[in-house]
Amino acid sequence: MLNTDSGLQFNDEQAIFPIIIFIPELKKFKCVGTGFFITPLGGFVTARHVLFDNNGNGYPNYYAIQKLSSDEPVTRVVRQLKYHPSADIAIGMLGEGYDGMAIPKEYELAPPLTLSFKKKLVANEEVLTFGYPNTLLENNEPKHTFSFRGNWSTGKLVDLVDESPLVKNKCFQTTMFFDHGTSGGPVFKEGKVIGVNSSCMNIMDGEEPVSFVTPIHYLLDMKFESDGSEIVVRDLIKEGYIAGIFDDI
Repeated sequence: MLNTDSGLQFNDEQAIFPIIIFIPELKKFKCVGTGFFITPLGGFVTARHVLFDNNGNGYPNYYAIQKLSSDEPVTRVVRQLKYHPSADIAIGMLGEGYDGMAIPKEYELAPPLTLSFKKKLVANEEVLTFGYPNTLLENNEPKHTFSFRGNWSTGKLVDLVDESPLVKNKCFQTTMFFDHGTSGGPVFKEGKVIGVNSSCMNIMDGEEPVSFVTPIHYLLDMKFESDGSEIVVRDLIKEGYIAGIFDDI
């Protein structure tokens, strides 16, 4: 269980979700990563790299699988995506919902996570993450059935580095281990989100994991589109639309 800034407890899967794509030429779906809510209506964060293929091309369609309080899933269409120009982070907005037969289905307001922009992070502090690395897909035409298996990973902060072999922005090095589908998932310290999973290096048995996390600070100057205008995330936090804490709060 996690806590919102108001102390409300909620199920992990209600705030953190798998991101899937549809590949038209193959006529199949694929899970590419994890995202998490930062606004109740569907504003979310993920890692930039999960939204592109190995050639750097975007996909034609993106969907999120939101888990409702009834434990039922609803597939929501990604209606907006904004990529950071240099960091491995992206924001987006989810739209309408559908069931497994592509029939319109009501979705719920999501319990958004609280972001922490505090600057003082100490080595050896514990961090943890949640994501969806183990996904099974059954193609029973016309219905596609996913089995999403989320899991937690824990570790410690090591350092803030200028870049890693796979991440070219400043990032936290940690000892968490996570697989491919966990990319884009939130990284927590003391129940607040401090970053987004970016990459994890392959290790041999017995070796300490080495992973890299993009700090949540890169979100501050990014922009959502709303009613034909753009709103900076920093302003949305100041106005209370996104929950965020700073050193002076």
